[in-house]
Amino acid sequence: MMNLEVLFRAYDLGGDTNFYNFAYSHAEKTMLNHVRPDGSTYHIVEYDGNTGAVLWRGTFAGASDESTWARGQSWGVYGFTMAYRETGDTRFLNTAQRLADYCLTNLPPDYVPYWDYQAPGIPNEPRDSSAAAILLSGLLELSQRSTNAPDAARYWQAARHIFNSLRSTNYLAQGSISSGKPPSKTTPPPSRFPIVTPGRLPMMKRDCFIMAGVTTIRNWGGSSSPTHLYPIRKIRKALTAIRIAEIIHSMPRIRQDTRLLIPAVVILAAVILAAVGADIILLEIMVTVIPGLTKMAIFLPLGHGIASR
Repeated sequence: MMNLEVLFRAYDLGGDTNFYNFAYSHAEKTMLNHVRPDGSTYHIVEYDGNTGAVLWRGTFAGASDESTWARGQSWGVYGFTMAYRETGDTRFLNTAQRLADYCLTNLPPDYVPYWDYQAPGIPNEPRDSSAAAILLSGLLELSQRSTNAPDAARYWQAARHIFNSLRSTNYLAQGSISSGKPPSKTTPPPSRFPIVTPGRLPMMKRDCFIMAGVTTIRNWGGSSSPTHLYPIRKIRKALTAIRIAEIIHSMPRIRQDTRLLIPAVVILAAVILAAVGADIILLEIMVTVIPGLTKMAIFLPLGHGIASR
């Protein structure tokens, strides 16, 4: 669900209508087959490649096939809210609210979920601050999209609770040698993931969603409810700037590999444009182009094919 935003955006930028159709169909199938009656979700649904029939539902990361993996649940809140924004299909809005309501009913007092909502050792299980950050971002937008004022206020207040927890010393590695301290690593079933590295590791994607939340809350003036809508356009510009930083963070080989020179120049140009307030569409195009340029620079000269799954 998180990746569908790329397809919707590609369509908005003049891409093939199939981009939109694929994204819409995927969101619809996910809504029908991943979401349980109580608003919780399955992490994985396996389909028959010929008939499309559901073969199996379960998880590769949660506590059990019938449990609710926290990060996947947060993906759903964010993803269905985004799908409603892009399509106007109220079924996606209703689904996003069902998933959000499940979270709010089952979150611990500090609003940072355990790595799985049914983890067997609660309250002594690790928390997932990445799941919390994604949920924070999803709830903030959901508070703008909801047509019911009490629901909108409830989602906004929950987002503020999450934000206040994530910025506390319980989750922020302020003053330490670490660049991040999410006390949250999902520990998947060993039989499915033989090599697991649990621990406290900084995660770029978590910081991205935290920064998006910071930008939104700051520009709403810290109000206790979403009394006015902060333009989505500006939030997207902040996210794009964060994506630029993430790309820079993931390319330490620029100095050693001259084939990365073109992507590096594009990144620098994007940073300059962001600094002078360039149009969001131009920035998003550049951020979309950078990974493609990088792959072409690295793989094509070596004769490798580029495949997606």
